[in-house]
Amino acid sequence: MLLAGIIALGWWFLRIGRISKQPLVTDQADVAYQTVPTVFVHGYSGNRLSFGRMLARFEHLHIAKKEIVFRVRKDGTLLQTGHLSHRRDNPTVQVLFEDNRADEQKQSLWIARIMNRLKNNEGADAVNLVGHSMGGVSILRYLIVYGRNPHLPQTPKMVAIGAPFNDLELGKDGKEVFVYQLTDQGPSHKAPIYQFFEQRLDALPRDLSFLNIAGNQLRGGLNDGSVAVESSFAIRFLLQKRIKSYQQVVIRGARAAHSLLHENTVVDHDLTEFLWEPTDAGGN
Repeated sequence: MLLAGIIALGWWFLRIGRISKQPLVTDQADVAYQTVPTVFVHGYSGNRLSFGRMLARFEHLHIAKKEIVFRVRKDGTLLQTGHLSHRRDNPTVQVLFEDNRADEQKQSLWIARIMNRLKNNEGADAVNLVGHSMGGVSILRYLIVYGRNPHLPQTPKMVAIGAPFNDLELGKDGKEVFVYQLTDQGPSHKAPIYQFFEQRLDALPRDLSFLNIAGNQLRGGLNDGSVAVESSFAIRFLLQKRIKSYQQVVIRGARAAHSLLHENTVVDHDLTEFLWEPTDAGGN
């Protein structure tokens, strides 16, 4: 029994780390299958498991297929496994930073290099972006700094999961969850990263749909154990009237812990509905 469990666990880990050669069975009536790839960026100290299990679930449920893995070396060199098939299989792209504690400036530059590779080598004119924790902050910084570059793909949709948009520390956890309270006019104070976004907001592409997911463990504070809901949702005051659409969702309960948000099936459902719903006419 124990041996069978170990073998099954090993098979699951291998599946997370590889790209299947089998084509996706596109048989889900409530999923719109598109050719637009979606890039997944992990958070601070993240690794292949951060989004690997979610992408494996999407593939197992015939929702989306992982087609590329980018490993970014510390010097910014890209190591690529796989290629876009240009099939209507909702292709996903997993990003792994060798220096997984790099700041958001470096990460946004590396994301730009990945987007350049996807457009010029893989023929992707549009790419959706999903980021967990600091990965969400790095993606938004990428969009503000590089998002209007005509040599890079357009970004129709972005998803942030537990992203600390108004934190003093974007990576390491403190002894307590940091929070600037939200008022009817916006955050009571503005962290440097929030000020950066506010001052450069005009550079953000306007034709962007944004899904913002935060977690609340329901343990006496509005937070996921690492990031406050107020920090994640502070960005609403900058985005809501400036982009195509903005939605925010709170995931509640024990499975809403920061490191479990990308293991939460409610989050899976929300991402699927936002990125690949059948009524979406924007897919190719």
